[in-house]
Amino acid sequence: MSKKCKQDGCNNNVYKELTKCILHCEKSNYSVDFNKIGFLENFNDELIKYIAKELNKYNSSEIGLGYDDFVKYFTNEIKKTSTNDIKKHNIIEAKITSHTTILNYIIFPNRKSTDSFDYIKVLQKVNGVHFDHSLKIVNLQKYILKIRFLKNKFLKMGKSSEAH
Repeated sequence: MSKKCKQDGCNNNVYKELTKCILHCEKSNYSVDFNKIGFLENFNDELIKYIAKELNKYNSSEIGLGYDDFVKYFTNEIKKTSTNDIKKHNIIEAKITSHTTILNYIIFPNRKSTDSFDYIKVLQKVNGVHFDHSLKIVNLQKYILKIRFLKNKFLKMGKSSEAH
């Protein structure tokens, strides 16, 4: 039986031998995390799943969308893969632009914009992001400005958030 993340409210499986999932576990510097085979890609994939779950909570079934539709949307958008279902794509984009995603206790790894698995590409797709509680992103202000000005999006920091 798989062990579950010890972060309150998280039902993800723990990452390898840790006590928390890949979203909530402590991160190292970029080169250490990058050299853990699949670590950064797994983080990006789990972030997509987390956001898809958040989006799927709000009336998605009423408009014919499900969790898998959101995961596929983000995966296709990040990989620049085209979709055959333009109507569904447009419905998802409308849904994403009308919802603020709340990210609870997620600890973000250091990143490089040249990576195909750069999580900022995922965050740029959502309308707004509320970072709640402990957040660790190196040079967070730089990323907030990039998202805010490039995509005309907003981000809100929870009152107990901290940037390192």
